[in-house]
Amino acid sequence: MGNYRRAGIIFLLLTCISFRVYSNEFYNSLVEDLLNAYSYGYKGIDLDSGAINFNNIDDYSGYIYTNNENSFYIPSYKGFFMVENSDGEKFYTRNGDFVKRENDYYLSFGEYKLASKIVKNNIHTEVKTMIYHPTSESSIERDGCIFKFSETVASEEIIIPNKLELPNIDPINILIKMKSLLSSDINVYQDKIEIIDRMLDVLIEDSMHSYFLQRNISQFDIEKYQLKNLLITTDQLHFIYSSSWARTFRKYIKQLYIKY
Repeated sequence: MGNYRRAGIIFLLLTCISFRVYSNEFYNSLVEDLLNAYSYGYKGIDLDSGAINFNNIDDYSGYIYTNNENSFYIPSYKGFFMVENSDGEKFYTRNGDFVKRENDYYLSFGEYKLASKIVKNNIHTEVKTMIYHPTSESSIERDGCIFKFSETVASEEIIIPNKLELPNIDPINILIKMKSLLSSDINVYQDKIEIIDRMLDVLIEDSMHSYFLQRNISQFDIEKYQLKNLLITTDQLHFIYSSSWARTFRKYIKQLYIKY
């Protein structure tokens, strides 16, 4: 009987350890989502399953206008640009914030060059390039808004200049989910829960929300996003606010990682 009891205890301990590791991986992915609240085309994880959420903003209008003709938005919901680094290694991204160097397009961060040609049809004002879709069997690795897929299907598709896709995450819901995960061990994670509560207070409080919106409409990249001349959508205001919030609280967000 003692052996069965010991075996049961060991099984329970192993289950708890594996659950903790899973929870920590899930939780740390949520921290990454917060840090990427201002990364164009970023795909956060699903708050229930933990899988990467490839859907766009719910109404599929999640984009912001730019005055950069070399920034592009992909209309197809699960398509990606293929980019390559200086070693020729292939990656995929929905971040279309490119700069043009001679005849090539490079992402505005890092040394990632667009691997396909951009074709502009001046008669129909269409812009096309090869867009890649991961297959259902593809393996997935993510580093911010840069992905690696083992299998993709390519097709030439229309892309839209002067627009960039917004990230598909909601900082408030992410923080609430993080708090719920930590609440199972409140004594260990009390310091992190207090940080989360402070950030939630800032995000939710109406007066602070109004302050951020007013400040950012007047100061946050007005010329780049042409906020004075174009109709501002709710999605754009949400992005401006949440991205400014993420930058402001970046050092606190980094303190939320769990080491294991």
